[in-house]
Amino acid sequence: IARDFGTWYLLLYAQACVGGVGAQQLSWRRVAQMVEEQEGMTLLVVLDGMGYRDAQQLVSFIQEQSSRLALDSLDIVLAPLPTVTRFAKPSLMRGLPPQLAQDAEAPGATERKDEAVIKALKADPPERLVIWSLLEPDKTYHQYQTPETAGMQVRGQLRSIAERIARIAHGVPEERRLRIIITTDHGRLLSAAERRVAVPTGMEAHGRAAWGTVN
Repeated sequence: IARDFGTWYLLLYAQACVGGVGAQQLSWRRVAQMVEEQEGMTLLVVLDGMGYRDAQQLVSFIQEQSSRLALDSLDIVLAPLPTVTRFAKPSLMRGLPPQLAQDAEAPGATERKDEAVIKALKADPPERLVIWSLLEPDKTYHQYQTPETAGMQVRGQLRSIAERIARIAHGVPEERRLRIIITTDHGRLLSAAERRVAVPTGMEAHGRAAWGTVN
């Protein structure tokens, strides 16, 4: 199943990157389109390595925290390749394919601290796009521990992030229209994996991905 999906995705990805079938399912294109169409302000929350089940749990935590925040949609999008933070995150945050995103400027203010995010959203004139980039839940997943412990710790991180999102949203003046987009740079493999294919000469590898030029 994994091999079939990988083959399907590589073929689709090649077409989608040039505007063909699947283009609107690519995460960076979706974000760029949503920001362009949005009236008012947009807060783009980028969580590192968040899986779909984590996203579902985060939504439920946010709904527990605030009745003022309504869910428009919970969609699956396709991550940039290679699915490594150093490539995928700039692509997502700049709304460009990975090969063009490395040297491009972010289209909005990029912040890491809660107070800086609130300040940017309350500025006069306000920032049209504020990007809030977090290292969780990827940071917690990478800690060596049992799956049960990791699950509990990730849930704690997601609950904390939900509280922080609600606090930020409530800190914005009510008369300002704010849309919050929560997404991730890459997904997560929740099982053990063994590399069985040698990295081709001239390529560099990290975890599940490899990149470079093949002769």
